[in-house]
Amino acid sequence: MSPLQSVLAFLAFLGAGNALKAWYLAHRVEQTLKTTCPGGNKIWIFPLGALQLLAGPFYPFRGTVGDYFGKFTVYAKYGSTCLSCASVWGARPTYFITDAEAAKKICSDRHTFIKDVASYEMLNIYGPNVVSAEGAVWKRHRMIANSAFNEANNALVWKESMRIIEEWFSDIDSRKDPEKPIDLSAELSQLTLLVISSTGFGRHGSWKAFEHIDEPPPPGEVMDFHSAVTKAMSRLLYKVLTPKIVDTIATTFYIPFLTPLLKETKAAYDALQYHMLDVVAEARAWVADGKKTEINAALLKNLVEANSEEAITDDEFLSNTLAFLLAGQETTAHTTSFTLSILALYPEVQDRILEEVNKAWPRNGPPPTYKDYLTKFEYTTATFMETLRLLPAVPRFGKLVQKDTVMTGHKFQLSPDGKTVDHAEPFTIPIEKGTVVMVDVTGLHINPMYWGPDAEKFKPQHFIDTDTYRWPRDAFYGFSGGPRTCLGQRSPRPRRSAFWLT
Repeated sequence: MSPLQSVLAFLAFLGAGNALKAWYLAHRVEQTLKTTCPGGNKIWIFPLGALQLLAGPFYPFRGTVGDYFGKFTVYAKYGSTCLSCASVWGARPTYFITDAEAAKKICSDRHTFIKDVASYEMLNIYGPNVVSAEGAVWKRHRMIANSAFNEANNALVWKESMRIIEEWFSDIDSRKDPEKPIDLSAELSQLTLLVISSTGFGRHGSWKAFEHIDEPPPPGEVMDFHSAVTKAMSRLLYKVLTPKIVDTIATTFYIPFLTPLLKETKAAYDALQYHMLDVVAEARAWVADGKKTEINAALLKNLVEANSEEAITDDEFLSNTLAFLLAGQETTAHTTSFTLSILALYPEVQDRILEEVNKAWPRNGPPPTYKDYLTKFEYTTATFMETLRLLPAVPRFGKLVQKDTVMTGHKFQLSPDGKTVDHAEPFTIPIEKGTVVMVDVTGLHINPMYWGPDAEKFKPQHFIDTDTYRWPRDAFYGFSGGPRTCLGQRSPRPRRSAFWLT
């Protein structure tokens, strides 16, 4: 055996020994957890972070605790709303939760259950932001942005949505090949980008801004704002998941496919930074001029004023801008696209929405205002909420436990048909400091304890209160929950309703 082979054999032996030791320690933790909470398998990939994001489609394995596609079936198998397992590396106790009471505690007690900041480090492309930060840093970012999401800005979202959707439909009508399918995901992403960039950052554009989006800019020029945002968003995973050493190698030495991809990604993010700095400069000039005019860009105004007062740095300003563009654009576009696809299967729901729209906007009558939306589109709003229940934008999220505590779960028995809960009994779970808790939003959203026998069916009535029914607010996490609930959760609703009206 050569010296190199000897070294490799030794390293393999050492690695196998460490893996076996980790497995044994996790096994001991797993057996202890099973005494207080059902479940009991080991997971080799830490449930938070980039690696699990990539492994999600195939690991954890089907039918085991943590299965991304298991919905509520694994919980039904064990008869418990809380399931335990152990992360092999570090022998860390881990719980998956579909219990409304436990989820509420996890989300509301932000001092005991905190975000795993290390797992969100990849989103700090320019610096810390409201999505990736925790503790006092997060609180500072949140306070700055929060007041921008008010009723006045929602009214502006409504107005801009009506304008841009009209432009989009006019463009569809003018296309040479009316039979050509429409890429809903792509075009709805463009629509939401136009609305967000206009109402949030004062970058007003028309639908024609995307006519030449796939064409490279002229030599020596930077791609335009909307092209930069679109390409930056489409290449986000490459940006955040590519190790710096790989990026350095691929840009120094030509590697087929990888080098062109990373160069295009860099060009998009450089252009985006250029345009955001331009927006900052304009807004700072507005501040220096005494704010004599009104800016219809509430979020930009808040960020610039905070930056001028040194409440946030330039890097934090840029990072928050990117975070809001990403969070607002993709989630809204995908949910609207999902809704359209689902409605194709439910013509009776389409009829109900049309009936509601016709009442609010009679033929030859003036278009409804944002105030009309607040009172006249109950079923339309419920339809979008139901889509978000069955297809949540964030299927699960995790927290790290900072001190010993307890959590309540429920053991239950399903009816013979598996659609209703015949009996449920609470039980207490002791939680140690260092534990990982995962709120399984997809499973919670179809838990029959809260959503009834038709929990897995598409039914907008799930979100309409009646004299005998009140929809379960504590069992819905389409916008997360607690202090870290989505800042812009009300903004997408007028945008989506304007879509149906137009």
